Amino acid sequence: MTASAAMKIRTDPAPTNRWFIAGTTYASIVFCGAAVFYGFSNENPVAHFQTAGIFLNLFAFAITGLIMFVFSYIETHEIKKTSILYHRMVFPIVVTLGSILFVVMMILIRILTDQFIFLIAGYITGAIAVLSYASAGYLMYQLRDSESIHDFFRLGIAFWVLACASINHILILPNPSSLWIVSMSLMGISFLYANVATSYTYLLNVGVRKNLAYGVTIFLSALVVVPFVTARILDDIFLSTLFVEFGANVIIHFAAAILAGASAYAFHERIKYRPAPGQMWIIILLLYWTIAEIALIVLGILPGYPLGYVSSIPYVCGAFTSAIVIPMSVRRTLNPQNQQKRKYSRIYTLTILSSISIIIAGEMLRNLILGIFGPTIATAASNAIMLSFSYISLFAILTYVLLLASASGGRLSFNSLGSGLIAVWVVITILKANNEAWTIGWWLAEINMILTIIAFTLIMVRLFIIDTNRAERHEKRAIAFSHFISEQIALRQTAAIDSLSSISMDPTTGDSVLGSVSNAMSDISRANELSKFMEMFISGTEFEEGQIGPVSLRDSLYAALESAGLSSTKDAVQVGEGIQSIELKMEQDCTVQANSFLVDAFQYTLEGISKRIGKFHNVSINIIENADPNQYCMCEMNMDVHVEEPDNILGLFRRYVERGSLDAIELAYSKSIVRLLGGSMSLNAAITGNNIVSIIVSIQLKKS
Repeated sequence: MTASAAMKIRTDPAPTNRWFIAGTTYASIVFCGAAVFYGFSNENPVAHFQTAGIFLNLFAFAITGLIMFVFSYIETHEIKKTSILYHRMVFPIVVTLGSILFVVMMILIRILTDQFIFLIAGYITGAIAVLSYASAGYLMYQLRDSESIHDFFRLGIAFWVLACASINHILILPNPSSLWIVSMSLMGISFLYANVATSYTYLLNVGVRKNLAYGVTIFLSALVVVPFVTARILDDIFLSTLFVEFGANVIIHFAAAILAGASAYAFHERIKYRPAPGQMWIIILLLYWTIAEIALIVLGILPGYPLGYVSSIPYVCGAFTSAIVIPMSVRRTLNPQNQQKRKYSRIYTLTILSSISIIIAGEMLRNLILGIFGPTIATAASNAIMLSFSYISLFAILTYVLLLASASGGRLSFNSLGSGLIAVWVVITILKANNEAWTIGWWLAEINMILTIIAFTLIMVRLFIIDTNRAERHEKRAIAFSHFISEQIALRQTAAIDSLSSISMDPTTGDSVLGSVSNAMSDISRANELSKFMEMFISGTEFEEGQIGPVSLRDSLYAALESAGLSSTKDAVQVGEGIQSIELKMEQDCTVQANSFLVDAFQYTLEGISKRIGKFHNVSINIIENADPNQYCMCEMNMDVHVEEPDNILGLFRRYVERGSLDAIELAYSKSIVRLLGGSMSLNAAITGNNIVSIIVSIQLKKS
């Protein structure tokens, strides 16, 4: 809910929204901070068996209720813009003061032993909480039919449910009992309603379909609330019963490692062709969890550890890593224009090595702390780290999911799966921190992992089938329409050639007109040939025997040089603007299996480099006849290009020539022609001098 409110602030920084996010932020800080503290002190983070503990909850309820009442009041009343309620600094001050007061109360309940004081204070704060939430709900209900970025009707229901949770707290204040589960359940229901009122409307505003927006909101809410409520209920039923099944645990972690690794590979392959902002960081986290899941298996069978030992270090390191990496994904999504081209293979290799090193170092540090301070302090410290960093990660990953929905124009697709997987691991880490190994709450985290493996495997297979079918359907449509359109173009071009032929046959036509007619007929014939083979470029099918024949490699190069603006003869090449020298080593010719498209391949390679990279400085072209049994001819073009920023140009060139790139369409077209002719083409570049980038193009074709 705080993540959704933060997203709304970006689109509408109104003071009312700031008060709303102040309330959700305060509640997040208090409840998450308390959970971390209870974890560190080995206390129960939810169930309170003393009046003082119930009072502390009511105090947090009261502060949050007052903030939400102010939010509701401002929404329903006209407030002067000069009011202190609208001052920008009032929101952080309110959150800070509220948090400080809560910490003070936590200290007091440990100093004062008289429970009667907390009984009276609990009734007072409880009354404030009930009145605040009830009033806020009534004010929201009055706005139920108004247009806003919030769903006021659901928000009103959420506030009334919180009022009921406060009443239940008051009822158990004198004699704390297991009825606290009712309050926790009511809080979960209210958060669900409030989240729908906030996230659902945000997703609708950015263009997500109603059903999809509703489903995503419910999923995110359930992901955050249901596992923890279920764990607490099951803990009360099974108490401290241990269920030690080491074999089942190994199978689960092995399957989780496969899921994480396969997902990382799938996302990596996808972003090579369909870049997505921040996705590289998600892949890094998936690689970490692949290593972490394997480490959980290995550490359980290493000599020196007791049988059934379950290490928390992979989760501790995972929480810390997630708290750093996920905000990087959010930052990159908010600033996609600053994305730089990176060598993914190096980054992923470094990630794997770093993950192994971090886990080994963490395990060594844990053993050191265990030897100095004992198991109690070591467990408390690891739980506190897991919880604190996991709460940060959870907020960041929920923000990232909402940002993905916005960035994709309201479509949640394959890219959302990675963030969903990471969110599951964050929730599992929180569950592991709150429950001891082999207890029912701990096993609930493992069950979550099993369900995730099943669900995400099915989803990934389904998306793969959908993408494959869509690609095949689009390819068939493209080929069919290109064939039909090329036929229509050919018919009209044939008619134009017939008309021009009749003009050229007219004895009264002058020589200048005949020359123009001849050029026009040549151009139309070339266009006719292009339209004829259009569908081949779409399907990628190679030219058949009847479509290619013996072609002089040297003559094709001369024709390409002339078409590219380098006036040439078979003996010399006239130097054009920007070129200092050009050297042709084409004493020996080589006849290859090709057609007129070979000239296009050479021409568009030259034009693509000069247009996209820079003006030629020196050009060297060499034809090499290969003597191996494969009978290939090689044409090597070495071009020095003068540029202002060599490093940037080199990065740009690498992006142009990577597999599947269409950023430099001329180079992509040339590579496609060579491939259709049954040959191969490679392009490489390096900085060879001051502001000089040397580009080497090697084209290999079958000899005729």
